[in-house]
Amino acid sequence: MAETRASAINLINISAEISSHKSKSPLLAGLFSAVIPGSGKFYAGRKGEAISAFLSTAGTGLVTWENYRKNGLNDYRTIAFGAIFALSYLANIYGSAFSVTVSENDFKEHVKTEVLFNMHIPLDSFFNK
Repeated sequence: MAETRASAINLINISAEISSHKSKSPLLAGLFSAVIPGSGKFYAGRKGEAISAFLSTAGTGLVTWENYRKNGLNDYRTIAFGAIFALSYLANIYGSAFSVTVSENDFKEHVKTEVLFNMHIPLDSFFNK
């Protein structure tokens, strides 16, 4: 009886966790990162990745600008660093949207696992089919 009561309390807590969860939009994360590189990852809750994305994108942008200022637009170094910057910028936008998608999927999987565990359904039965 005590075990059933504990499971019921856990299910109520899971319900409260679902109610308080604020879903995040991959599109919004991508837009944030398009404006300020790394801000979409910050929105996704990945602060370390956000700082890394900002520093790498800003660093390659500054190197590109410096080469352009010193050597002009047609210099191979300006073109190479500009291409690296563009790839870094686009990858940052995609990575931010992907981070939100992964975070939302992880939350849903966590909830599903917790509900199954508290309902005392053996997880083995789902994986051994």
